[in-house]
Amino acid sequence: MKQKYKNYLGWTIKIGIAVSMILFLYFKLNNNKSIQELHKIAKNLNASSVILALTGLTALMALNWLSEAYKWKLLIQKVQPISYWTSVHTIVCGISLGTITPGRIGDFGTRMMLLPPYKRVYGSIMLAIGVFAQVVMFNILACIALPIFLYLYKPEYRDVVYVILFASPVYCAVLLTLYLNVGSLNKLIHKIGFLRRYSRFFVMLSSYNRKFLLKIIGICFFRFSILLIQYYLLIHLLIPSITFAQVMLMISLWFAIQSTIPSIDILNVGLRGMTAIYLFGFITDQHTAIAVVATIIWLVNLIIPSLIGIILILRLPQNRSSNWLKVG
Repeated sequence: MKQKYKNYLGWTIKIGIAVSMILFLYFKLNNNKSIQELHKIAKNLNASSVILALTGLTALMALNWLSEAYKWKLLIQKVQPISYWTSVHTIVCGISLGTITPGRIGDFGTRMMLLPPYKRVYGSIMLAIGVFAQVVMFNILACIALPIFLYLYKPEYRDVVYVILFASPVYCAVLLTLYLNVGSLNKLIHKIGFLRRYSRFFVMLSSYNRKFLLKIIGICFFRFSILLIQYYLLIHLLIPSITFAQVMLMISLWFAIQSTIPSIDILNVGLRGMTAIYLFGFITDQHTAIAVVATIIWLVNLIIPSLIGIILILRLPQNRSSNWLKVG
């Protein structure tokens, strides 16, 4: 009887998640001015070019999330070996919940939910390593892009550029040193009396050598390059005068800024658009086109997998023994 009620509860939660996602998507897309402007812009574009660009964006979106699934599989394999399909399943479901939760906490919750209960603490630590790698990547990009941006577009801050150029290598070196020596965290915790009882959760970190950690941060850079190509494809379609170097500079800064702003992805598209318009405003006055680019990338990278994730969440079977939900 208890299992019967658990099944009812499970279905209620899953259906609630699906309905919430659909309502969020409907209201957000229905009231998005950039999407309304997209129809006007599309009239002046060659149909075959649009189809080719959208096909490329979709293929790159799939490659992006498949790469994230590969990264998660690598991170979690020493705690809970999973198949690549299970990792893909987890990532796509996580995108759905992450899209409608602050700071993408739903993504974290999904990844932990699909692990056995006794391994979720270990899983959260492994996920933190992946997040740390991404933070290091964004900081490196910002340290490279910011002085170039200030030098080219903010001449009044050129004195600051020299300070940044001096401080950035030191800052990046410290971050990389901390990241590549994350295995030492277990030894540090073991030496601190009141934290010693938790040291068993960090033992796995000692098995992550520098080659492995470099591979993880390499995947982060690979994912960024995919996103960069996506933006360039679309910007080149709408504003051909903008060069790849300019796109790379602005996108690097944009992503670094976005990574510091915790918010709900599905409500954040307007803020993303405003940030993009500000940065690209230094090289173009076609603000509407930039807002449309930000919206389309958001639609392709988050909304399409979120819709797929809704279906996968509803199909997750109940599991009595280990965890509430299990990927089949």
